[in-house]
Amino acid sequence: METFKDFFSAWGFLTVLGGSKEIRSGARRWWWLVGVFLGSCVGAIYYFVGSYFGTLIGAALGLGVGALITGFLHFDGLIDCADGLIPPMERSKRLEVMKDPRAGAFGVIALVFVVLIQFAAVSTLPHCLLVILLFGGIFTVSRTLMSLIMTSFRNVSEASIANHFVGDKSGKDENNTVEIGRKGNGRFLPFEITGLIVGLVLLGIGNYLMMRHYGASTSLLALHMVFTFFMVLIGGLGVALLSKRKLGGYSGDVLGAIGVIGETFGLVASCLKW
Repeated sequence: METFKDFFSAWGFLTVLGGSKEIRSGARRWWWLVGVFLGSCVGAIYYFVGSYFGTLIGAALGLGVGALITGFLHFDGLIDCADGLIPPMERSKRLEVMKDPRAGAFGVIALVFVVLIQFAAVSTLPHCLLVILLFGGIFTVSRTLMSLIMTSFRNVSEASIANHFVGDKSGKDENNTVEIGRKGNGRFLPFEITGLIVGLVLLGIGNYLMMRHYGASTSLLALHMVFTFFMVLIGGLGVALLSKRKLGGYSGDVLGAIGVIGETFGLVASCLKW
């Protein structure tokens, strides 16, 4: 029963397609599975719409629907992070800027840049059914990385909803409060490792399209799979390390930016022509 509650909590938090609005720390163990669904949706829309209306329309609708399904949650985090982490200011003011619901110049520029890069990357990918698995793998790894960051870094924002995913099953610690500065205790590590493995497998199968489209060798195919996998991690970790340097840890906005930037790096890496 707890497993189902955690899954529906993850579904309700990461998508707008129903699920439970109860915030449970155990939901983190299913973030990777929600990533499989989100990535597969984007890939499926890109492929099937692109089959009839062209890859540009397919890419635009795929990415747009993908963002809509998440309620633009991660892009909101990207905007706030760009406004709070990029411009020079005192650390104490950065979180205040990130809490401001208004979008600043840095946030708008970052959003436009990332959306354009994602659109260009997706529209460049081979139009093949197996691209669905490729998207599934990229989104799975990025969502898994979001959970891993919570295990390895400290939360720094008292108002962040991410705090509730650090405590026990109900989202609280043993004193029924949310303690700022806590790390996750690693109890979800087996699920996070599972997410990384599933993502890597999906990338491996999905990258088969590269061999079919470009005539790549098996060894080159394996290299491309590993390259894409690590580029997702590098992109997300780059945001996490920047946040650690500027804020001392992560916030909910940072996690959203990690997901978006990780996806972007993965999509660009998938376009590499060897």
